[in-house]
Amino acid sequence: MEILKRSDIMRMAQAAAGKMGLAKTKARPHELILALPLRADEDTYTFSLNRESAEKVLPQITKGLEDRSAFIAIGAAVGILPVPVISSKEYPTAAAIQYHPDGNVFNQAATTTLTEKQALESLYYGKMTLKTNEGVRLDKMPMLHFRTVNQTQKTATTDNQFVGNEVKPLGAAVRFGGGDDNEVTISIKCSDKTDMIGNASRNNYLVVRLVGTIIKGSTTKAFVN
Repeated sequence: MEILKRSDIMRMAQAAAGKMGLAKTKARPHELILALPLRADEDTYTFSLNRESAEKVLPQITKGLEDRSAFIAIGAAVGILPVPVISSKEYPTAAAIQYHPDGNVFNQAATTTLTEKQALESLYYGKMTLKTNEGVRLDKMPMLHFRTVNQTQKTATTDNQFVGNEVKPLGAAVRFGGGDDNEVTISIKCSDKTDMIGNASRNNYLVVRLVGTIIKGSTTKAFVN
């Protein structure tokens, strides 16, 4: 599945800006970052793109869509952020997003059936759905598409090496109008999610990155017609 070139998406966004009476400079490369804590009793995670809702969770790193902006997504990455917890305080900027359940990072031993790594693998056998006011734009895309194994694996002296291929193509440009009902839903099936959530020193978060182009200052119904 080939990803659209940034130059192509920029031209698309600039054309859309022109149709809305906005300057071409209102279109620029952009990324949205969404996060939700993993839960032992959840099979479905629904991420709102609305800025106010999105940035309530890990506000140090999350970035939502403003009401008077529009966004065209061409790629996405889905990972797990192991947030350190020190004296009951979370430090989300102190860890790197992992794009597969590295056993050297997620090393909690099983307390029931599955280890932490085994339980987290279930995320990448789930399904992703993208919904906008225009309806369902991406329907139950297999999450295995987003599982990316690092070129090198973490050891006591070496960190995981990221090479930029963590962002995967969506197969089409997905358009989101700010202020609309925009959601990303990830559904998983796992019979033992006990150790998926982390431990006393770490909380695990599911993170979705949407990569594309933003159009600043558009109307709330930018992409209905």
